[in-house]
Amino acid sequence: MTAAPPAANQPQTPRWGVRRVAPVAAAATAALGCTGLHWVSLAASRVSFDPPYLALCAGLSLAASAALGGLAARARLSSAACLALWAGLAGGLHGGLLAAAAMTLAGAAGVWVGRAGGDRPYSDGLLVGGGFALAVGVAPALAARLGASESARPFLAALAFLGLWGAGRWLAARPARRLSQVSLFVATAGILVAMSVRPLWDHERAARRGAPPVSPREARAESGRGPDIVLLVLDTVRADHLSIYGYERETTPVLAALLARRGGGRAHPLALSNGTWTVPSHASLLTGLSPSEHGARLGNSSGTAFALRADLTLAEALRGVGYRTLSIYANTWLGRIAGMERGFDHYRQSGQFGSAPPIGERLRGLLLPSVAAAGARPKASAADVSAKLLAALDAARGGPAFLFANFVDAHAPYLPPREFRGRFAPWSPFERPEHLALAQSEAEKRRLEARYDECIAGLDRDLGLFFDELDRRGRLAGAWIIVTSDHGEAFGEHGVTEHGTTVYGEVTHVPLLLIPPEGVELGELVGAASLVDVAATVAAVAGAEWPGGGRDLRRGAGAGVPPTLVEFDGDPHKARRHGELARLPARALVEGTLKLVSHGGASELYDLAVDPGERRDLAADHPDDVRRLESLLGEWDAGVREDAGWTGALPPSELEALRKMGYLGGDD
Repeated sequence: MTAAPPAANQPQTPRWGVRRVAPVAAAATAALGCTGLHWVSLAASRVSFDPPYLALCAGLSLAASAALGGLAARARLSSAACLALWAGLAGGLHGGLLAAAAMTLAGAAGVWVGRAGGDRPYSDGLLVGGGFALAVGVAPALAARLGASESARPFLAALAFLGLWGAGRWLAARPARRLSQVSLFVATAGILVAMSVRPLWDHERAARRGAPPVSPREARAESGRGPDIVLLVLDTVRADHLSIYGYERETTPVLAALLARRGGGRAHPLALSNGTWTVPSHASLLTGLSPSEHGARLGNSSGTAFALRADLTLAEALRGVGYRTLSIYANTWLGRIAGMERGFDHYRQSGQFGSAPPIGERLRGLLLPSVAAAGARPKASAADVSAKLLAALDAARGGPAFLFANFVDAHAPYLPPREFRGRFAPWSPFERPEHLALAQSEAEKRRLEARYDECIAGLDRDLGLFFDELDRRGRLAGAWIIVTSDHGEAFGEHGVTEHGTTVYGEVTHVPLLLIPPEGVELGELVGAASLVDVAATVAAVAGAEWPGGGRDLRRGAGAGVPPTLVEFDGDPHKARRHGELARLPARALVEGTLKLVSHGGASELYDLAVDPGERRDLAADHPDDVRRLESLLGEWDAGVREDAGWTGALPPSELEALRKMGYLGGDD
């Protein structure tokens, strides 16, 4: 007796041979759909990833997905059930156990919603892959808009995924089901592309608008045009790791060549950061005030968001005398200081490398921690920062330019450019880019120190390319070039690692190169200088009135060199990983060659002329100097203005970028 054919409106159950292949096909299609949409969004946002890196991630994702499909086939699961497991696997690799559970439940709910739709391995696979790519893309923005905590992100991603997956499964039981599911996938691609393009479009629209109209005051200033001023901050670069400062490794040949070519320039022998990490130091640089004066410091905030007081900023002062003020920064923190943008015609973060391709990147990180890892860097490169700054310069109309850039190439995790890896210590393709920790062995610290030096050498190379582009535009010969840093990096010299941990020289002694226009000669640079002095010097070069602190470094000793103050609020969070000393608030005062270090109720004294590494405490031998410098600190405390900062918190979408750079949780 011949079996009756199935009804036209009933889903057909695949034969066993086809059913065995269906879960593999579904999971592989999901991997390809997810990876493909991610590639499209990367291309739309112009994020630079190496093609070999993308191919490796895609291959790992496809292999893992096919393996999952094979296991599902052996267990005789449907392709839809396999896709629910795939969503859980993808969620776990992307966001941990909580995300895995949320995505698995969302996947199972979608299977139940579309239980009448049968198995459609290819169209379902496309929908699941696209849905996952969309979910992990929109969850941070959705959490930020709702004001939700970071722990809510996996659930928001799961809800977004369920919405698309459930809708697709429901449509699968309707007429023209294949067309409906493919349409959903195309719509998903469109949403991702729109999300990727919008920041770029906003940036280009601002560039097309150009600078604000020229005011009468600016028009008058244009007739006596001042020199271009280029202020570059090499984030996390300590002075004694630059070959310009006598370091045995050749880390800065390009900067050395620029100094030699522009013979009037100088490398300041003793420049100090006023803070010990990004926020207070940059705020001092752009206000001419100490951290306790400008208020952007740990002791005056929630620790994740900051605000400047209403003092005049350097950019405001320069714009007031006709300068076009342009800034591109790579460090996420510079976008988290309310008021830092004041006075800038253009103040933008360089597009961070977006999330690495889901699934495949996590597998690469587990199996091949450093192979092709350059494509997964969570920080923008110097080349990217330079390109965007030059584009802003090209779009600016009239007037001299003040260019301010922040580069994070030497910031942990240390991953030097490919051509610099292994230059100072043997390199293994299986190395994992890491952050420092006090518990690491001395050999491990020395290896990471070599990687740090290789990062500096790569940054030096890229700075040379930036200077070449300025020269090609005719904007180099007549410009003031100032190169400095916000802080250094400790490798265990005083029982702490990293930065934001101590006021000793490994964190607070920063490079300071002052390179005037061709034909201008600088005199001898004497005494200690700080970032506050850099602000005063830039304002003086521009001919701007400057109510902030600091001294014009071009004038040498003049009427005397005032003491230089460094402040640190203490950071219990850092102490857990980087050493207990980081828990203690500390200050340092440098007068001449003497440095007073005060922390934990005790004072230490060092003579930097004979002991630059601050190894021999002279406090017991020179009590009069200790009392005198402590008295100066007391006078400072009595005269400083009351703190009046702002406490705030970052949206979850911003916390992940900071965490990748080591500031929050995990690898701090």
